Amino acid sequence: MIEVVYYEISFELKSLSEQIYVETSSGRNFWADATKYAASKNEDEPFVSEIAYVMVTLHRTGA
Repeated sequence: MIEVVYYEISFELKSLSEQIYVETSSGRNFWADATKYAASKNEDEPFVSEIAYVMVTLHRTGA
């Protein structure tokens, strides 16, 4: 599970925002899910499957 802490800073008619992601579960769950998704043949979202494959490959090779 990923929690998002959202901060908004207003400065002279400009709005800046910052998001800090806090991962509460282990990273292994994310990579296990990404590996399963990359291995699946998802006909509806081939681009997303391709990106998942690239991410998993880069993670495994340490790039």
